[in-house]
Amino acid sequence: MAIYTDFFLASTEELQEACPLRVPASGDPPWRPSKPFSDEALAADFPTVAECEALKEFVYYEQKNLLPDRLEELHLMLGGDESQIWAVLHRPPLMVPGQNPFGDIFQLPSDFVRGLAELPQDRVAAIAEEWLGDKKTKGAVNSLRKMARKAIEQAKNMYLLVLV
Repeated sequence: MAIYTDFFLASTEELQEACPLRVPASGDPPWRPSKPFSDEALAADFPTVAECEALKEFVYYEQKNLLPDRLEELHLMLGGDESQIWAVLHRPPLMVPGQNPFGDIFQLPSDFVRGLAELPQDRVAAIAEEWLGDKKTKGAVNSLRKMARKAIEQAKNMYLLVLV
C-alpha cells in the first residue's frame, strides 16, 4: 500500500487559514493545544477533505513513501544534523484532537530546506541514487530542490502532508 507524501509551501498564517479546525501547540513537550478544540474539530477526521483541497492551492508536489525517516536520510546526506531535524519534526505545527496530534502535517526544518535549495544541479543525480537507490529518481530530488528554493524566495515554510 502506498503512502502519499505531499509537500507544500505556506506561511504559518496561511496554514492556519487553510486548516481552521487545528490549533497551535503551546509550551514544550508533551505538546498541548494552545486553546480548546471546537466541537467540530472533536468530531472531524484529519486531514479533512476541506483541508486537503485548501492545501492543494499552495505550491504543491505529490510523491509517495517519502516519510520523515526517509527525509532524515536525505537531510544527513546534505550535511544536516540528526537531532535538529527530529526536534522540528516532533513538534506539530498545528494540533488536532486524538492520538495523532500532528494530524499528518509536519513542518520541515529550515536547515533541511536550505540544504536542498543549495544542492548544486550537478549533484542531484548522485544524491538521488544514494538516497533512493536509482539515478532515475533525480526528478523527485530536483522537484524538492526547486520547492525549497521557492520556500526561501517567498519566505515560506515547507511542509509534509502524509496520507495513508
